Parts: sequence; C-alpha cells; structure tokens
Amino acid sequence: MRNCAALTVILALCAASASPAEASTAHATPRTLKVHVKAVTTNFIDNAPTGSIGPGDELLLSEVATRAGVTVGHTVVVEIIVNDMGESEQSFTLSLASGDISYTGMGRVAGTEMSQQGTSGTFAIVGGTGRYSRARGFVVAKATDPAGLEHDLTFHLQ
Repeated sequence: MRNCAALTVILALCAASASPAEASTAHATPRTLKVHVKAVTTNFIDNAPTGSIGPGDELLLSEVATRAGVTVGHTVVVEIIVNDMGESEQSFTLSLASGDISYTGMGRVAGTEMSQQGTSGTFAIVGGTGRYSRARGFVVAKATDPAGLEHDLTFHLQ
C-alpha cells in the first residue's frame, strides 16, 4: 500500500513538472510571417485534349520570396486544373533557411483569363520541416498584380 501511495506521489510530481512545457507547445501563441512572392519561372503542361486550358492541365511555378526587398527563400507551386472554369488544386512549399512550410487549397489558374481576381485566397498549412516541423494554421494570399503572378503572403502559424 505504501509503495502504491509513493508511486502515486511520484507520478503526480512528474505530471506537474511536465505540464508547463506541454502547455506552452500545445497552446503556443499564434505567430505571423509575411513574405512577398514573385513568379520567376512558369511552365504550362497542356495535357490532352490539347489546345485549350482544361481539366488535367498543370501549371508549375518557381517564385522568389522576399521580405522588405531582401530575398529570404523561394516557393515551388503546382496547380492541377480540375474543371473548365479554371479551378485548380494548388500545392505550395515555401523554402526558408530555417525550414519549409507546405500549404494547399483550391484556387484559380494564375495568369489566365480565368483568374479574374488573381489567385488571392486562403490556404491550409499542412506541415513543414526544420523550425516549421509542427506548422499548422493558414495562409492568406493577396495578389498584387493583375496577372496573379505576385502575391503578399501572410502565414498565420499556430
């Protein structure tokens, strides 16, 4: 009985000492990260039927990421067109010196007549590497040019 009581006290002390660390990571204060991205290379893949933009076509982009005019990384973008209205499934990876952040969501194809409002939108952060290995949250992208090839991104990291 004494051993059981002693074990209970030890477990309670261990739990109490672990709680502050767990609480700080489980309920970390949300952070924001702002970058500007600009497409530097684009590649359109016109899958069959060819000659027009349609389901199955792909757009691949490489973007330079800057903060206050200083290059801080780059972004790789893959868009797969899913219907004749130009809607696409979009996947992004922002690569920074301290790690990568991956995010995804639906949008409209950049740089086409179908992107009437550019590619502004909100995307889900699905993970990352390095400093961002436990990244979650969302990204707000705001097109800063009519073609939708430059954006201000605000990462709301949780």
